[in-house]
Amino acid sequence: MFNLEVFQLQTAQEFLNVCSDILYQKEAEYSLMLGLSEISAKLNKNAGLFYIVKTDSQISGIALATSKNIIISDMTNESVLALADQLYFDKVNFPGVVGPVSVAALFAKTWAGLTENKTHIAMSQKIYKLDKVILPRPVDGQLIVANLTHQDLITQWVFEFSLESLPHEANSIDVAREFAVNKIAKGEVFIWLDGFGIPVSMDATSRPTKNGVTVNAVYTPKTYRKKGYASALVASTSQLMLNSGKKFCVLYTDLANPTSNKIYQDIGYNEIATSVNYIFT
Repeated sequence: MFNLEVFQLQTAQEFLNVCSDILYQKEAEYSLMLGLSEISAKLNKNAGLFYIVKTDSQISGIALATSKNIIISDMTNESVLALADQLYFDKVNFPGVVGPVSVAALFAKTWAGLTENKTHIAMSQKIYKLDKVILPRPVDGQLIVANLTHQDLITQWVFEFSLESLPHEANSIDVAREFAVNKIAKGEVFIWLDGFGIPVSMDATSRPTKNGVTVNAVYTPKTYRKKGYASALVASTSQLMLNSGKKFCVLYTDLANPTSNKIYQDIGYNEIATSVNYIFT
C-alpha cells in the first residue's frame, strides 16, 4: 500500500525549485507548464496555483491551475484521482484541463463526476519540436519584427485567429488588442511581407524555457493562403530563435488540421507527444 499526498506550493519560484529537475527531463513536452512558471518567477507574479502529488514521498504528478486550464503532467491514475479530490476540496475553479491524452481524459471524467459538470474535447493536439530548420520552397518576401505601426493589423489578425482556431475560448477584440500590444512591445510578433511589402502572414513566440521557445499564433488571412507564406514565416522565425541561442522550438498543432501538421513537419518539426484539451460546462 502506498501513501499519496497532494501539496500546494505557494510561489512560482518554489514550484520551480521543487519540480524543474523533473519537468526539464522533458523540457519540450512540458514547455507550456515550464514557460508559464519561468515567466511567473521572473515577474514575481504567480500564473496560477501550483500543485504536486507525492507517492511515498516521491513526486508522482505536477499541475498548474491557470485561469484558462489546469495543466497536468503525466502521472499515475491514483495520482490523478488524488489531485482531483484535493482541487475539489480546495474549491479551485478552472474551465478546462490540458495534458497527456490518457491522463487528461481520466482527470476530465473524474472532475465532471465531482462537480456534476459536462465535459467535452475542445482540441486534440500534437506537440512538435524542431532543432534544425528544413528550408521550404522559396517565396518572395521577407520576415520582419512587428512594430507599433502594425498594432491594429495584428489585433485584427489575432482576433480572426482566435475565432477560427480557439472558438472554445473567450475571444474579443479587446483581448486580441491586449495580446498585440504586449507582444509587439516585447518584439515577439513576426510578419511575412510579400514581394510588394504587403503583410500576408503572422506568427509569435512565447513561453521561453532554458533551451527552447514556443512558436504560436500562426495565422494567414484566407486571401493569402496556399502560397507558402506561413511555411516561409514559421521556418524563418524558428531559425531566428535558433540563431538567438535557443536549442529548439516547440509548436502545438490541432490534430484535426492535417494541412498545418504537414507544413510544420516539412520544415523540420518532429512530433514528440500528443495532448488533449477538455473543457467543462
